Amino acid sequence: MHDGYRGAGLMLAVEMKLEGDKELMRKLKQLSRGLRPKIIEGSLFSGANIIRNEARSRAPRRTGALQQAIVSHAMPMKFGVPEVAVSWRKGKSSRSTAFYGIMVEKGTKNRVRKDGGRTGSAPAQPFLIPAYDAKKEQAQRVIKQKLSDAIVTKVRRLG
Repeated sequence: MHDGYRGAGLMLAVEMKLEGDKELMRKLKQLSRGLRPKIIEGSLFSGANIIRNEARSRAPRRTGALQQAIVSHAMPMKFGVPEVAVSWRKGKSSRSTAFYGIMVEKGTKNRVRKDGGRTGSAPAQPFLIPAYDAKKEQAQRVIKQKLSDAIVTKVRRLG
């Protein structure tokens, strides 16, 4: 298990490696390549939603916009491996945008604006990283169980 932080939007990157369960890995290899990403992504969403819900409960409550903007979503596949991320919605196209999520999570420093004025500083109020730390073991267990159940079900259907 390896975990780290990626990108400017503070997205947690978690790699999970299944080891020791030879029967599970044998069954996964029996599945067609097209089914594997769907099964894996569905299992990843189960774990990501646990962390998402914990992050929502830990996020500061002023207007509630930040809590509503915390989502789990599929990332573009790299090398045929699905990825699911927990972050907040950012950008113009989002109805519930929370571009300021990183400023809440990490805090801000005093700086000088272009017009010469100064900005204030805000203390860090971390919510996403503590949510991950609190729920990562539970999420891993759920992912492994969902993956195992899905593979067994698919293998039985395929014969």
